[in-house]
Amino acid sequence: MLTNEEGKYAIHNRAKGVSLDTIDKYANDNLNGDKYEVYNKLFNEEKLTFDLLTTKPRFKNNKNRQISNCSKFSRALSFKGVKNIIN
Repeated sequence: MLTNEEGKYAIHNRAKGVSLDTIDKYANDNLNGDKYEVYNKLFNEEKLTFDLLTTKPRFKNNKNRQISNCSKFSRALSFKGVKNIIN
């Protein structure tokens, strides 16, 4: 969370391998749009799985040099142990 000298804050959200669009979509679909709650759950060591195909398609190169759509592409995140480091 970013805070300026006036005490106003903004959330700087990002996660390695998970796009901001995907985080937004997850928050909208599961947490009434609350992006802060996504990170709160992760901080409390909950494992969240993000479907990376919800915001844009993914492709894979096959051994025969053909390109095909991925039918499943997700990433599971958790911040295990981070709580102990920060507190």
